[in-house]
Amino acid sequence: MTKQIITLGKTREDEPVNIPVNVLKRHIVALGASGSGKTVISKCIIEEAVRNNIPSIIIDPQGDFASLGIISDPELTISHGTDPSIIAEYTERSEVRIFTPASTKGLALSINPFKLPPRDQSLEQAIQTIDVASINLIQLMGFRLDSDEGDAVKNYLYQVLDSAWKNGKDINDTNELLALLAEPSQINIEIDLISERVRDKLLRKMQYLSTGMSQLLFNLGTPFNIETMMTPVHEGKVPINIIYLNTLTSDIHKQFFVASIGREIYSWMLQNPSDNVHLLFCIDEVAPFLPPHPNNPPAKTILKMLFKQARKYGVSCLMCTQNPADIDYKAMAQSNTWLLGRLMAKQDLSKVRHMIKRNKSTIVDELPKLKSGEFVLICPDVYDEPLTMQVRRLVTKHETLDEDSLSDVMSAEIRKYFEVTSLKPEPEPEPEPEPEPEPEPEQPEIRVQDNKFDLEYTGELTTGAGEAPAEKGDINLMFEMNFHQNKAIKRVQSYLAGTLFGKTETVVNATLKLLPIWQVTCNVDKHRGPLGLDMNIPFISKSITVEDTIYFSSIGGELLSLERGQINFLKVLPEDKNRIRDLNLGGVRLVEMTADDTIGTVMQPRLSAKKASNLAKAMFGVDVSGTRLIRLPVWIFTIQNQTGKKRTLLLDGMLGKEVMGIELR
Repeated sequence: MTKQIITLGKTREDEPVNIPVNVLKRHIVALGASGSGKTVISKCIIEEAVRNNIPSIIIDPQGDFASLGIISDPELTISHGTDPSIIAEYTERSEVRIFTPASTKGLALSINPFKLPPRDQSLEQAIQTIDVASINLIQLMGFRLDSDEGDAVKNYLYQVLDSAWKNGKDINDTNELLALLAEPSQINIEIDLISERVRDKLLRKMQYLSTGMSQLLFNLGTPFNIETMMTPVHEGKVPINIIYLNTLTSDIHKQFFVASIGREIYSWMLQNPSDNVHLLFCIDEVAPFLPPHPNNPPAKTILKMLFKQARKYGVSCLMCTQNPADIDYKAMAQSNTWLLGRLMAKQDLSKVRHMIKRNKSTIVDELPKLKSGEFVLICPDVYDEPLTMQVRRLVTKHETLDEDSLSDVMSAEIRKYFEVTSLKPEPEPEPEPEPEPEPEPEQPEIRVQDNKFDLEYTGELTTGAGEAPAEKGDINLMFEMNFHQNKAIKRVQSYLAGTLFGKTETVVNATLKLLPIWQVTCNVDKHRGPLGLDMNIPFISKSITVEDTIYFSSIGGELLSLERGQINFLKVLPEDKNRIRDLNLGGVRLVEMTADDTIGTVMQPRLSAKKASNLAKAMFGVDVSGTRLIRLPVWIFTIQNQTGKKRTLLLDGMLGKEVMGIELR
């Protein structure tokens, strides 16, 4: 049964101190020096939120909140005055999940920094959200907002994201945003919004985001999603989502992650307003993320927006710090309930004296005398005067956990829930008997008419020289596998019919095949724009002859083109051949593969190297200097709707996008 009250503790006269749940809507700030008990009283509020069926998202920089998953000895807790019903309700309802960005020490958590607002969000709200996203990205890339260059980059990036949103185009990864930045004309943006030099620098820095720690931030683990945070693993439980920041070693990555989470909460609350509190957002040691003017770290803008607006949408914000002098006073002023613990530093006392503006000398003079766990409660919605109180005993242990202990706090069911269940692949077909050796067939006649091409064979297609299955120890090349099964299954969810709250299709089978691709090296006439990107910009691009690569399927001879970050197998040449973008522009990597390393089903080529060379000559009139065979990992998903009807979807394992133009079984 929901209590609708928050039990904080008792007064010095042993009277209970309770506040209504809706007081949380107007935010709470907990201040106190180290050892004052500010983290304890913050954890008390979270325990009480669980009793009132309010999920929480907690930014935990030091591991102090992770122990919310460890229940103290009930008898000891009761002996310190905590009501047994509080212990029973918290123990029964709480579901602690500890997420670790860029790490598998807990539940790995990733963030999509390019996520755009929902399509139905108002223009004003979308502008605010996109503006914050632009600021976060340019600061992550190292641009300074207070410089002319940083301002130009921010405005250009905003224009690209805004136009993508207005054109209904999703941006799922770095490659997709790079494609838009490189060719903004596809979303109706003129290229002269930014100088060529600054634009080139932006593209370079954006490419760096696909490597190192940034790659882990964006790709490792469960994508951050408010609905996931709000939904319990076990029915009837209340999620406590702890974001353990210590797995991030860089301050800029911590800032970026907090800013991104704040942006997700902000966007979600606009779409899900409530008159009652339905989410508690807590930040421990908030000072580095919300410093006073003129400091402006990446997380500050969105946090100020949350503290200012969240109350209207049923989101409660709880900030904690031991250094009130280091906090933006305008953000603190949005809180209507203050919990003041022991403070000693003159600058902190002065800041509090300035902020509370009532009974200044009496309240502030008391703070250095408070014992650990004692607080002055200022809550004008409930108590006419400030109240000195002792926080109640926690239901949970108050410990600081290191990252190696996090996994032990959570149940096996919760850990398993956040690992995508592996799908059983289709059984491998029985190998067919090897055919008798046949003479080498005649070379095909290659015809190119009206931009259409095909192959006319006088004999059966066979494997050419050097295309036999790999023997043990033989080296083959493969496009790097970035989307293994669990990650590929997550990505394919966006292609299923249905809504955010329920899909009408499910994935029932997954098979990985390695599709053989011919890479043909040749001399090609191209228009080269900034950074060597293929684009025809008047007065900027140059027509030059360069060594380039063309890719063909070695199964059917189709031409591969990278279009908006998506692999397309073309059976018809576009009128403008310069529009064909090869796989090298997608930032892909090749890796060596032996027979021992092989995963999935290796498809054997049907098109020989010589035939691939002839095809390139006939289509483009180029001089071929070399060929080599590369394996492209392709996931074949069988998808079934509610009536039992099935369809097949192909997803490449390199870029994680739907493959168009071919059929594989």
